[in-house]
Amino acid sequence: MRTKISLCILASLFMLLPANIFSQSNGDFRSHGQGKWNSAATWQTYNGTTWVAASAAPTGSENITLRDSVDVNISITITGEIVDSLGGKLGNSSTNLTFGNNGVYEHAINAGSVPSAAWGPGSTCLFTAVKDTMPSNCNQNFYNFSWKCPNNTTAVNLSWNNNTIGGNVNVIQGNINKTYLRLTDSKTGNSAPKANVITINGDINLLDTTSVLTSTGSSGGDTIEIHVKGNITSHGILNLANGSGAACNWYLSGDLNLQDGSMTTNSSVGTLADTFFFVGTTKQTFYKADSLGSISNVNFIVSPGAIVDLTTTSIGGSTTATFTQSSGTTLMTSHNRGLSGNLSMQGLKILPKDGNYLYHGITSQIDSLVPTTVNNLTIDNPDTVSFSKADTVNGVLTLKQGLLNNSVNPIVIGTNGSVVYAGGHTAVPIQGWPEGVKNVSPAPRVFKLFNNYPNPFNPSTIIRFTVPKDGFTSLKVLNILGQEVTTLFEGNAKSGNMLEVTFDARNRPSGIYFARLQQGDKVSIQKMNLIK
Repeated sequence: MRTKISLCILASLFMLLPANIFSQSNGDFRSHGQGKWNSAATWQTYNGTTWVAASAAPTGSENITLRDSVDVNISITITGEIVDSLGGKLGNSSTNLTFGNNGVYEHAINAGSVPSAAWGPGSTCLFTAVKDTMPSNCNQNFYNFSWKCPNNTTAVNLSWNNNTIGGNVNVIQGNINKTYLRLTDSKTGNSAPKANVITINGDINLLDTTSVLTSTGSSGGDTIEIHVKGNITSHGILNLANGSGAACNWYLSGDLNLQDGSMTTNSSVGTLADTFFFVGTTKQTFYKADSLGSISNVNFIVSPGAIVDLTTTSIGGSTTATFTQSSGTTLMTSHNRGLSGNLSMQGLKILPKDGNYLYHGITSQIDSLVPTTVNNLTIDNPDTVSFSKADTVNGVLTLKQGLLNNSVNPIVIGTNGSVVYAGGHTAVPIQGWPEGVKNVSPAPRVFKLFNNYPNPFNPSTIIRFTVPKDGFTSLKVLNILGQEVTTLFEGNAKSGNMLEVTFDARNRPSGIYFARLQQGDKVSIQKMNLIK
């Protein structure tokens, strides 16, 4: 499915290419000698058969081919396309030229210069013909930036320096030599301790196996930060830093989807380790196709507040690849070997005792890496989840579906922990937490035993209760003589939750029973009537 989605993205990006490079259409413009933008004499227009003298200047909504130097002497907003195919220049562009929604500038020559302009939302700067010399004036705050240069023969630098890209960075096609497109240049205002911070508010897409993107090729002591607010999807080579000396950190708020190629860095990881941070405020998915080899040299950090779904990803790699989960963060896994399968690199793996862990595979999972003490643990696998050592849950153990096999290595609920049965079950009972206890909804923080329903009942009835504070709580059933019949709940109850249990009386005689809820010195009793 991810491959199909990527191909659809690729197809849509090709649709962004200007019609000019394929054929001329009626109403297209091209410059005809040097002149001012608003002068009709500066332009020719295509009448469907041939080029003729224009009767008026273009408004900016047309397809325009730039062949000469044109003075942009009026304010003009481009919502069509401008193609520079012969090295034409736009004078006064920084003052008067704006690329608006769907406006495209295509640089269809080697070298040359990109016009200075205001790049509005939805606009695109597209490079299609860079061979061995990068055009000048690329250090601008573009909206969308696209690279499609199959004849490029050498690594080139965009020289971005503290830039903000409003939309996406798309490397649509590279070349068979897989030469590098570098976001920065060596020592472009990024000497330590001040970092060159580049912000990309959209996605990064490497949509061809020959696509290669990196932050820098510098061997100097540059410090670079790449902040990606959207997703990264790669079918090519994603290299954090191609230079051997730069210290480069990437900060991702969206998903990381590695479909092909490789992910690596060339910096000296012994002293200047390049790091990939997950910094999202909602769930981030980290997917790596099985066909993709080990991830080389990269350090991964799950930043505070992040939730990262490692899916079936296996990072792999040598001792130079590490993974650090910050305190209180959440990791999700669907790998059949759990986190031990996800984090298969030889390097350091740091998982905190107050971390949260969720297992949502579709076949059995067995994990040997999860810490022996965790905060929250969630089992959401229709098959079976088991662990190679005993684990203590200090937060909430939530059993959504499937079997938690605790028959060999037990699951212990800590002093302040609790269990929620929401469709799943355990191989053996968890001490103090019999099956049937459900956390059904948020509720006021009050001490209350609700009326059971149905009542009268046969053979079972549901009992709900809330408590004002976290603490040891018991819910017992007594007979008409005040004798204890069964314990439905005994353990640490969480305030702010509606807890639900079921009293199954199929093996009990008809008569009056009492539900008795107690927390500390607070007691509540409800009468129940079993009629068979």
